[in-house]
Amino acid sequence: MADRRPRSRRRGAAGAVRTRLLGALRRRPAHRGGPLDSHRRPCPTVIPDTPDEDFMKTHRIGKIVHSVGISTVRHGLVINLLEIGRLKFEDYEVENIRPLVASSPPLSWLVARLGEKKVARLIGVTEIVLGSLIGAKPIAPRASALGSLAAVGMFATTLSFLATTPEAWQETRGEPKLSLAGQFLVKDVVLLGASLLTAADALQAAERR
Repeated sequence: MADRRPRSRRRGAAGAVRTRLLGALRRRPAHRGGPLDSHRRPCPTVIPDTPDEDFMKTHRIGKIVHSVGISTVRHGLVINLLEIGRLKFEDYEVENIRPLVASSPPLSWLVARLGEKKVARLIGVTEIVLGSLIGAKPIAPRASALGSLAAVGMFATTLSFLATTPEAWQETRGEPKLSLAGQFLVKDVVLLGASLLTAADALQAAERR
């Protein structure tokens, strides 16, 4: 049966119902969590990784030792080259290197052309120049790297004397052992390694400029 109430009364009744519903919703208590909420756990706090203090201390010590070691190697190499190069101008040093250069194919050719003294002086000048270049790393790292690489070639040449110089070896009960001359030559393995280290250090310094 159709509602015959006036339209204004119907609107008033509908508005009253809507008002009561809104009031009930507003008075509804806030949700305090149900049974499922008890199983929820708070997300763990993510703490960013930080370097360990002992690791950082060891790293700093390692950098200091590395820096001191490279500096010691460089200065030792420079002193070695300058001093040995200076001695090549002494007559007794010419006598000392005679069996070495005489047995080496390239140097024996130079001795035949220039003579023993001039070859010794040439070797001495080369060593002094290379030592000076290696020591110039703070002001000219590229030139220092070039000097170190040239020293690598020089020490590789002197190590070849172990194969070309008969006096570098002595026989003891049938077993070949290094003689005094051979012991003098074999130390150049260390100097060759030092030249490689100083070359790498100088190249890194040149890149940072």
